[in-house]
Amino acid sequence: MGIESETKVCASAIIKKHAIDWKVIEELESGRQEIIRKADSGEHLYLFIEKIGLNTTDVVDFLAKYFQVESSSIGYCGRKDKKAVTRQWFSVPTKQCLGEYTDVSAGIRVLDEGRFQKKLRIGEHAYNRFEIVLRQVDFVDSEFMSKEPVCFLNFYGSQRYNDNSLLRAMDWIRNRRSRKVPQTVRSWNLSMLRSFLFNKILEQRKALGIIEGVIDGDPCTGPIPTAPLWGRGRSQTKGLALDIEIKALEPYQDICEALEYSGVQQGRRMIYQKPFSFNVECDTKKSRVETTFCLPVGAYATVFLGNYFQLIDASK
Repeated sequence: MGIESETKVCASAIIKKHAIDWKVIEELESGRQEIIRKADSGEHLYLFIEKIGLNTTDVVDFLAKYFQVESSSIGYCGRKDKKAVTRQWFSVPTKQCLGEYTDVSAGIRVLDEGRFQKKLRIGEHAYNRFEIVLRQVDFVDSEFMSKEPVCFLNFYGSQRYNDNSLLRAMDWIRNRRSRKVPQTVRSWNLSMLRSFLFNKILEQRKALGIIEGVIDGDPCTGPIPTAPLWGRGRSQTKGLALDIEIKALEPYQDICEALEYSGVQQGRRMIYQKPFSFNVECDTKKSRVETTFCLPVGAYATVFLGNYFQLIDASK
């Protein structure tokens, strides 16, 4: 049934006390980055932007106004934290160029640009690189300091939804025929609900002590098992894994059925992830830990670090 143990949670640690404490760098596939940077033609202008103290949607709104295009036409790979220093790619359908890299607005700095034929889509980047400072840490688990982090359950992080937003999404989907919402709100509600159900499946596996490994009936992507992102279509899960899935989702059958009727197609998400390019340094005199690592698309740094620290988010 997998490894029946889990990483010990030790000291508390403060994150995001300062924006510079949480640095996230979005990396495209290396070949694509070179094509973009060298291209002198292409329908979409690609901008590599550093933002500080802004949401990704704030940058989208700025670019839409700056280039006089619709916000919906601007592409990006994923939403990044507000209280952080983040670098990510955006695409804009315009023939204009900036010509030089500059601070174009408060909190927005263009670092690089290029061109490509297609709009950027959610999840198209290769991975995210993190440079993180943890403060007021009085003890660090030896396993974390070993610089060989283990796999962790690939929960959606608290950034995905909170109790209030989840309740609103549940209320909407149960009454969606009589409650019309904008398309962006509808998409976000569906995404939250699918994330919530996925987390429930992982919670059930964790409660059974299945922290890592493949069990009977797990559909896999390569060596890693997957669980459903609920929607229309039959689950690929079988055997013991299906029994766990059914038990986890039994209290939420109305939400499962509503997601199916909404037309969203069932997908899969990896149950485990593992950081790479990991490094950590600890300054005991300053009670400070500095760590760098990379995570695959969709994995949360807060979830990974939460296996070793009780995180206190100073940005909230």
